[in-house]
Amino acid sequence: MKLQKLTKALLLSAVALSSVGLASCEPSTGEATQTITYPALNFVYGAENGSSILSWGAYTFNFNYTEQKETVSTSSLNYDNDTYSFATNGVKYEDISPSRGMGIYAGGFTGLVGQSTPLNDCQFYLASFPIPEGMEYVPSKKWIPKVENNGKSEYHPGAMYRPSYDIPPLVVGSYGVGTRFKVITCSSDMSFFGKTVTEYPGGSYENSSMVYRIFIDVKKKTADVVIYDAKFAEKAPALAVVYLPSLPLILKDGNYEIVAENVIPMVPEGSDGSVDVDSVLVPYPNFTFKSFKLTTVPGSLLSKVEITYKVGAAFEGSFQGKYVDLPEKMMK
Repeated sequence: MKLQKLTKALLLSAVALSSVGLASCEPSTGEATQTITYPALNFVYGAENGSSILSWGAYTFNFNYTEQKETVSTSSLNYDNDTYSFATNGVKYEDISPSRGMGIYAGGFTGLVGQSTPLNDCQFYLASFPIPEGMEYVPSKKWIPKVENNGKSEYHPGAMYRPSYDIPPLVVGSYGVGTRFKVITCSSDMSFFGKTVTEYPGGSYENSSMVYRIFIDVKKKTADVVIYDAKFAEKAPALAVVYLPSLPLILKDGNYEIVAENVIPMVPEGSDGSVDVDSVLVPYPNFTFKSFKLTTVPGSLLSKVEITYKVGAAFEGSFQGKYVDLPEKMMK
């Protein structure tokens, strides 16, 4: 990040949904600063009792652009009926943005959780989706599941993006709380990009245009899966949306799985396959998913997944992809 330019930094708060951003120049020091709060999910694991939980949280980042440093704090780290908080020291950040998108990394934060427990191996990365070259993908313009709440239609509780809003950064962090437990942060709304390979009698088909979007419902411990631009064979129909609702979410060993059988998907009503935010979806039993399994790749900080499924009478699909491009140093 260029110290003489705050354009990208100010963009962080300008595009953030459910965030609070404040940019200023401190009159007493002449320093340019910005404070931004972003929501995230906390995946807590590695505790002595062996349990893993997923809970809502939020992190506040304070950027000092003059010194090129940032701090991070939270007061909403929940685990085992307790709420923890911490505030770190300031460390140098790096702008390692890809050619398309944004990437701000900082590691080596230190601080105390509560009164005396040390924070360790703490690092955070603010990034955008790694949208492949040639693909146009704006989450707010894609179909998002809705739920009915007291007769009122609302967006899925896992969806961080709404129509008319832009894309807030993805908050990816990892740290340990002493020897008590570890934390990985992720989004409740993740779009995975990669390659799908479908096998069927007499052939196979590769497709890099399909996007797998995962909405996590923390309270229900379920996940909704939306597949955009689904096409399983060269001569098969293309479906704008294939929706697999309320699949079981399993947490274990710092990773998670989504596993289900005999799921009847929902697809847009009508023959043209088009869909918008108000489209009606109907059951499509001809494309029943006899099995569906998504697993996060160990060591990827939940950023990569592998998906396998059997759909319809003949198709067996496999997918490998990611929702964020993490720096190699985060994986070590």
